[in-house]
Amino acid sequence: MTSLERMDNFVLDELVDFFHASDELALPTALTFDDFEPESLLADAESLLGSADLLPLESIAPASTTQTANTVANYPATNSDTSSPTPNTVSSSPTINSGSTDKVPVVKTEQQRQRSKDAERRSIYRQRQKAEKEALRREIDELSAKLYKLQDSTDDGDMSPTTDMALSSCLWKAIASRQKEHRLAAEEEQLHLRAAISSRATLIQDLCGFLKKRVHDGAVTNGEIGDAPRHKRIRLEPTDSALFETFVQELHTVYLQADEVLSACDLESSEGAPFMTKRKEGTTEYYQHADRQILPFKFKQVCHSVWHLAQLKHRQEDREMYDGVDDPENTMAMKFRITSRRMGETVSLLQRVVIRRFQEVNRVVVVWKVFTEGEGLFRGMHSDETGWCIARPSTSSTMNGTILDTCFRHVPMHFSNSSTCTPVVNEFTDMVVSTGEEENQTVLKALENMLLDDTLANVAT
Repeated sequence: MTSLERMDNFVLDELVDFFHASDELALPTALTFDDFEPESLLADAESLLGSADLLPLESIAPASTTQTANTVANYPATNSDTSSPTPNTVSSSPTINSGSTDKVPVVKTEQQRQRSKDAERRSIYRQRQKAEKEALRREIDELSAKLYKLQDSTDDGDMSPTTDMALSSCLWKAIASRQKEHRLAAEEEQLHLRAAISSRATLIQDLCGFLKKRVHDGAVTNGEIGDAPRHKRIRLEPTDSALFETFVQELHTVYLQADEVLSACDLESSEGAPFMTKRKEGTTEYYQHADRQILPFKFKQVCHSVWHLAQLKHRQEDREMYDGVDDPENTMAMKFRITSRRMGETVSLLQRVVIRRFQEVNRVVVVWKVFTEGEGLFRGMHSDETGWCIARPSTSSTMNGTILDTCFRHVPMHFSNSSTCTPVVNEFTDMVVSTGEEENQTVLKALENMLLDDTLANVAT
């Protein structure tokens, strides 16, 4: 083996030992030993050995083995603490021994400078890697601390499965209760809307019925009633004034009985149908009429019309007014005659009427007393009538209008021998009761027509 071949092997062995000696030489983008080809390494070695700064290879052949051993011995097994070989190690390996005592130091080659640069680059890379590792460790520590903190807070806030289930059940119950309340409110509103629709339909039917009755029966307006022919006024007798004064004094007591009497009539269950009943209180028999009318008109309008019709202007036969009342705006007293044909004869009833109006908040009460005296065939027969009428606005949210409750009682009284004649007495009683019914129907009919006329006039304007 020639000295050149031995030198080539020496260089190759040195490179192999150098690359394998350090565990930190590998760079992410650096070349590894596997990337080098033997031919290129040999070419680099020949150029290095052929440098002018070195002595001929033949002069160092005897010492090559010793120098190689010294060089290998000077390199540590691992180079984790040193990034590059020390100058002493590099300079001591390629010494020249020519048999003389002079030792010539070997000048740094280009390859050694490259090694120094590589070592510096590796050092920078290692520092960067260490910095990144430290940053990652710090980030891991911070995230771990946050995780532990969250876990601790979760552990502190954890509840037992039983408590969690109880809370969940309460939540669902609350949600279900709220939804039930909304559903009930919606159903209630739906019922109100249906009731409102029904009331409006009833109102339309009532108005249509009023119009049909007016066309069929003819108009009975306040003008027609007021324009009825008036008979010559009859002079009031002293007995008439005494009766009127007595009746006026009794009206206040009658007014105080209004609520009790109408409550006893049980008009809520009568459904608005008028009814006449014969009753007995102690030894006194009387006939009672009661009815309720729900008028689809305004309260004030109904009250005004009721008081206007209470004057009974359609009764003009021998009509006379009593002017001695204390409150003429709310009290009226009158006298008139009603003639009819009964039992083949012309008979008549003389009636004295006293009416008073009591105005309250959202209510008007009209009370009256009627003293009926039979004439002709009914001479000696009398009847006492007491009546109550209460007008109030409807309080129902589904029904607008005015409620008109009416009740009056006929108490027959007889003061002569004619009372022993049962057919005549019965005829007198029937005439009194039928007259009261006719009076009531006439007033209600006139009231409906008057209210309808006022409503149509307001719509037209």
